[in-house]
Amino acid sequence: MSTDDDIKTLHTNQKVLLNALIRHGAKIDITDKDCEVIRVFYNGKETYLLDRFTEVVSFNWVILTADKMFVKDLLLKNNISTPLGDIFSGFSKDIIKPYVEELGYPVVLKPVCGSHGDNVYSRLLDYEQLNKAVNRFIKKEGQDSDFIIEEYFPGFEHRIFITQKGDYAVLKREPAYVIGDGINTIIQLIKTENKRRKELKKVSETALCPIVIDEHVKKYLKEEGKSLNDIPNRNEKVYLRLTSNIAKGGVSHNMTKEVHPSVIEIAKKVASIIPLPFMGIDFITEDISKPQTYDSYRIIEVNSSPGFAMHMLPAIGEPVDVGEYAIKVLF
Repeated sequence: MSTDDDIKTLHTNQKVLLNALIRHGAKIDITDKDCEVIRVFYNGKETYLLDRFTEVVSFNWVILTADKMFVKDLLLKNNISTPLGDIFSGFSKDIIKPYVEELGYPVVLKPVCGSHGDNVYSRLLDYEQLNKAVNRFIKKEGQDSDFIIEEYFPGFEHRIFITQKGDYAVLKREPAYVIGDGINTIIQLIKTENKRRKELKKVSETALCPIVIDEHVKKYLKEEGKSLNDIPNRNEKVYLRLTSNIAKGGVSHNMTKEVHPSVIEIAKKVASIIPLPFMGIDFITEDISKPQTYDSYRIIEVNSSPGFAMHMLPAIGEPVDVGEYAIKVLF
């Protein structure tokens, strides 16, 4: 059987699940660390865990939910609010402009399949910005790679973790930011914050990741009339990007106790049409503590393998043990 030291070498989300299993008396054997294959002896049964999946997870629904356009169409057919949009490639550039003029600006460009906010261009204000984003995407992914152009919906991003048994946890995900001190530039503040996060990881588990500086940060700051070399005022909160991905330095706030029941009813409806044991739902709204109507929110995507660590180790607020919830539906 594998030891605690063996388990520590695994990635954070898998460790969360394995530690929950061990608390329930399971025996763990790491069969293949590189491929994340774990043999689990639990409740008198032997099974294999691949990352966070067991045999009860439908392979075809894992693949289908990775297709953002498929999920968009499925949600719309079931009267669940999601941004309007369509699929394009580098070979269909000539029809993008008339389509978006009818859809209306601002818009978002994102890959059909992707994660961690990679190759996502948000709040494109006009065709010039959209065309640049299209060209960047094609340069990175190739002319025949598909992408989605959809309406931009303002609001705060949230992650809803929900299981088929109705257990849930809710986070507000805030984009990466720094707080000014009236002395240091934005880039100096980022370096200081990244150093703080690195030191924090040495003494405690945390879902905080380093703040990534990329083209999206520079573009966003430029649109806000700022640059990395500006010196923010003391206590000024400076956001660094539109998207709130935790892997890019976003900050998670536990909102499980504050969430309005209407949000959970929407999440349960999503779970009723996507038969995965558990899922992560990316939900945008201005205030998740208020009743939701079809026009007050948008569901951006559904994740078949949502992160556990952000709920277990939020930057702000009490942790929610989603590993316990996952066990109930996986074994």
